[in-house]
Formats: sequence, C-alpha cells, structure tokens
Amino acid sequence: MKERKDSILLFAGTTEGRNLAEALRQTPLLVWVCVATDYGRELEPEGENIHVRAGRMDAEEMARFAREKEISLVLDATHPFAREATGQIRQMAEACGLEYWRVLRGGRTAKPEEAPGEEVRVESVKEAVAYLKHTEGNILITTGGKELKTYQELPDWKNRCYARVLSTPEAVEGAAALGFQGAHLLALQGPFTEELNRALLGQVRAAWMVTKDSGSPGGLEEKLEAARKAGVRTVVIGRPKESGLEMEETLRRLQKRYGFIIPREIVLAGTGPGSHRLWTREVREAVEGADVLIGARRMLEQAGASGNSAGPGAKPCFAEYRAEEIRKYIEDHPEFRRITVLLSGDTGFYSGARNLARVLGKERVRILPGISSVSCLAAKLGEPLEGAGLGSLHGKQENVTALVREYGRVFLLAGAAADIPEVCRRLTEGGLGHTRVTAGCHLTEPEERILEGRAETFCEQYCREMPDGLAVLFLHWQEWESPRVTPGLPDDRFVRGKVPMTKSEVRSVILSRLALRRHTRLWDIGAGTGSVALEAALLGSGGHVWAVEENPEGTALIRENQNRLGVENLTVVEGRAPEALEELPEPDAVFIGGSGGRLEEILETVRRKNPKVRVVLSAITLNTLSACLRYGEAHPELKLETVQIQTARSRKAGACQLMQGMNPVWIVTLEPEQE
Repeated sequence: MKERKDSILLFAGTTEGRNLAEALRQTPLLVWVCVATDYGRELEPEGENIHVRAGRMDAEEMARFAREKEISLVLDATHPFAREATGQIRQMAEACGLEYWRVLRGGRTAKPEEAPGEEVRVESVKEAVAYLKHTEGNILITTGGKELKTYQELPDWKNRCYARVLSTPEAVEGAAALGFQGAHLLALQGPFTEELNRALLGQVRAAWMVTKDSGSPGGLEEKLEAARKAGVRTVVIGRPKESGLEMEETLRRLQKRYGFIIPREIVLAGTGPGSHRLWTREVREAVEGADVLIGARRMLEQAGASGNSAGPGAKPCFAEYRAEEIRKYIEDHPEFRRITVLLSGDTGFYSGARNLARVLGKERVRILPGISSVSCLAAKLGEPLEGAGLGSLHGKQENVTALVREYGRVFLLAGAAADIPEVCRRLTEGGLGHTRVTAGCHLTEPEERILEGRAETFCEQYCREMPDGLAVLFLHWQEWESPRVTPGLPDDRFVRGKVPMTKSEVRSVILSRLALRRHTRLWDIGAGTGSVALEAALLGSGGHVWAVEENPEGTALIRENQNRLGVENLTVVEGRAPEALEELPEPDAVFIGGSGGRLEEILETVRRKNPKVRVVLSAITLNTLSACLRYGEAHPELKLETVQIQTARSRKAGACQLMQGMNPVWIVTLEPEQE
C-alpha cells in the first residue's frame, strides 16, 4: 500500500505564496494551494506534489475542503491587507482543530522621514480619501479594485481619479460598474517597474498617488521612487500590524517538522565587462529566473537592481561580494530556492567564482561563463589572444615586466585606472619603456575610453584623461624576441665589482639542481652579486626570490643588477643568516652560496621553516664540503648528492687559444628521502 503523504493547505495569491509553493515543490509534502482567481492559478508553480484550486471560499467551504484533503497544517500567505480573508482562514483552522501559521510579508516598509514633504501616511483607504478631499490635482489609485467605491466620496472623483487594477475580468468589470471607465481605468498586470510607474503618472498628469505599504515584494520602492522623480506626492496606507512567521522561519520549521531539505540551485554568473547587452542567454535566464540576486553593488546596478532592495520585477537583492558573507546570507534565507550570484567578467578568468564555489560547496553550484574585458579589448584592437600572456593586478601581485619579456604581447587586468602609472613605471625601470601600452576603461559602456602610447610617456599624455573604474591593458613590446629557455646568462650581463660571483657554467648546474618551477619561492643565502638569485627570478617569473646578503657592497650590486635586468620578483634582504631568515616566508627551495661558517645553524632554520625544502649548496673549500657531509651523515632522513665541477675557458695567447682552468666547485643537494 502506498504511503500517504502529509498534506498542507497553503492560501496564496501573493509573492510569498508563490515562493512557498515553489520552495515546497519536489518535497515529500502534498501541497494544496488556494488562490482567489484563475489568473492567480496561472502564476503558481507546477509540480507533482502541488495542486492549485482557484475560487473564493468562505470559512465553511474552507473547512470542508480541509477535511476532504486531510490537511495537517494551514499556511496563510495571503496579502497583508486581506484582513477579511485572514480572519476566515484563522476561523476555519480553529474550527477544524488545525495548526495555523500566518506567513508575514518581508521587505522594508515605507517611513515618512525617508521622503519629507512628499509622503503622507494614513491607516486606511477611508483616511486617504478624507485627506485627499482637501487637495487638488489628478490622483493615480494603485490600491486595487476592492475599495474603489470609497474614492467616490471625493468631489469631482470622475475627473480626478484614475484607477489602476489587475487585468482580470472580475477586476475590470467591478471598476467599470462603479463608473471608472475609458482613460480613467488602467487594466495592467505587474510587476511594475519604476519606469512604468513613472510613465503612468505622467500619462494621467497625476499630482497624487495612493498606494498601500505592500513592502518590497509588492513593488513599494519602485512606486515611491517613480513618484519622487515625477514630482508627485504619495499617500501611503500603512501595513496592518500582525504577528506571524517570516518566510525564512516558516521554511525552517517546515523542514524540521517534516524532516526534509528543500533543494536549491545556486548559479555563479559571469556578467561580462559592463553592459548587460553582452550577457549570454544562460546568464540572462539565470537572472530573470532567480528568487534573489547577490553581487557587488555595481553588478546589481548593471542588472537593473540596487542595494538590498527590490530588483527587476520586485526581485530581492543583496549587495555583497565577500564569499563568507554570501554563504551566511544564503544559509540565513532558506526561502530563496533559485539564487544567482553576479560576478564581473568571465567566471573562469581571474574571477572570485572559484573561491566562492569552494566556500558554498562545489556540488551545490552551477557556474556560467561571461565575456571578459580582455576578450572585448582584443576584439576592438584586432589582436588575437593566442600566444599572448595573461595577467591580473586585480587584488593580486603580478610580475608585469617578466610577462612582457616572456610573451612580448600581454593582456593585463588592472584593478583600476590608478594602477596604470605603476605598470608604466615598472616597465620603464625594467628597460621596457618603449612598450606600447593600450588602456581600455568602461569597455562596452557609454563612457568607454581607449588610449594608446609608450610606457615611458603614457602617464604624461593620458593618465589625467583616464576615467575611474576597472581597466584592461594591452602591452606590446615590438622588439620582442623569444626568450632563452636554458639557464646560464653570460657573466658580462652582471655588474660584479669586487664581490665574488658564481660563474655561468656553475650557475647553470646550480639552477638545474634547484629544479625551479614557474611559481617557486626561493631563498638565495649569501647572494653575492645576485647572479643566481636574479637568473632564478627570471626563470621562475611567477614566483619570488629573496636574496640574503650581509655585505652592503653586495646588496648594492644586487639592486643595481636587478634594475639592469628589469627583475620585479626579487627582494633584497640585508642581514646575516640565520637571523635574517626568521621573518621570510616559507621557501620551496634554498640555495646557499655562502654561510659565514654557520652552515648547520642555517640548515636547521631552513628545515624548520619547511621540512620538505630542497637545498642546494656550493662549496669551493674542503672545509665547507666537510661541513655539508657531516650534516648529511647526522641526518639519515635526507638524501645527499654531491657533484664536482671543474671547467676551463679559452683565452687568446698571441695567435693561439689556450685553455685556462677555473677552481673546482662542489655542488651538494639535500632533500628528504622519498617515502
């Protein structure tokens, strides 16, 4: 025998009622939804467990229906001004011995102080009419058709009053029977946007508008804002005070009582560079179908919404971009089943989508791509994306000079136009001042601006003209040649002075032994002139190098060579190891070119920072080699490997070429044994 489902009776016909029915779709509950009109039936969601009944009922008819359907709980989500209906529903529930929950309308209510001199507060339609008797000018009535008769008490009501009612036969016939006809009867179906409200006020040449305080779901804010902009005063009928449950509390109690979890869909939608004209169809559908929109205020404004108020079609919105705050909001509002989070640009390109999906739980989200501003700028310039470097300064560090040296053509997201001078300065100081810089701001928007110049002069020419806001750059080094991929820069690329320098042949082996990756964090201890540190920084352009040197002459040479080679991702640390190492971040690899007789202390500090670190040492004396070997013997958990290198270079002697030998060097590698 099929197990019987719990049945609940939901009185709807409102936004809250539709949201409740939608949330309860595909749950174990059998939901009987009662609405007053056939039009109300059309708005309710469909589902195997959702059954909609249209037509008005008195308390006795409601009781019969409840007994017939074996109802276990009554939910009253009727309009806050439907006092008579609420009274009958409550009476029916009491007569049948059923538990009754009143579902309250959320959203802000109007406050007189928010619009001084423009808004009048009253408690009823009767009070509104009494006030309007002492005024002049046309009146747009947006309080529905049930109480239109009261407005007939106004002098000259036939000429002054324009009634906006729902486009249902019942509403239109009722208003017409009272004498509201022709241009004075406006039959329309919401949702009503601010623009439509303003157009109607202008059409009837209204001096006054009467509305009920129906909150955000009822489009109150759109009405008030339209009236304010049109110079029309409003009479607001206050919402009746009543007790009950907010939507989120209603859903929490239902889930706890009946032991189910309401399924939810969370969409992370890429909205492109600015204009909603570039939204994909999927993104547009996700926005239109959402119960709530979440995103930075700029994203909500782009979608036609704002702040934490109603958005398109009286849609709730939450202005927030931080992942944890978004997660908390979603958890605190179980009434929202379809949630769309708006993210700028493309969700797969330097976007917050990845972190947000992790925080929310990847299994709960669907990610939709958008068109990035990089794609827009590339198309406008006719520049292909393939083969170009891609980077971002939006909330992160980027080695811009290294990117330009590596790719020649780079597209770069800037956090704001204010980042452009810094990019140009870094390129100029790195010897790339002739790089062509193309900057685009507010792409696809009316205030779009695209400017072009050389890095060394761009700021003087254009920075005052760049508007505020996000920017994207195209950097083109026209003299670019494909960079070398093997280590071993010629020694004459470095300024040496009187400080020892690791020669090119030895440096190549050291860099090979360090097994550098693009994002390696490297310490170079006893950096000398910085030849190893600087070449490592060039090879691992996405990582960072800390060059530790206690000799002031050496640190000065490192900085000079850094500027000469245009290296950004290197920090000079002036101090003696191991003390100078304490404040440095954890390394992935370490090169020790000089220890000052404190090798064991340095190695202990290094391994305390990262037990899995790979260490490469160079020794030119037997004393240093012996210290390395002793340390390896004392730590059997380490794999120790030693290589001796002795090279010779040719030199010209008269008409002959003679080989001149260089001192032997031992290169020792220490790393944990593989498990």
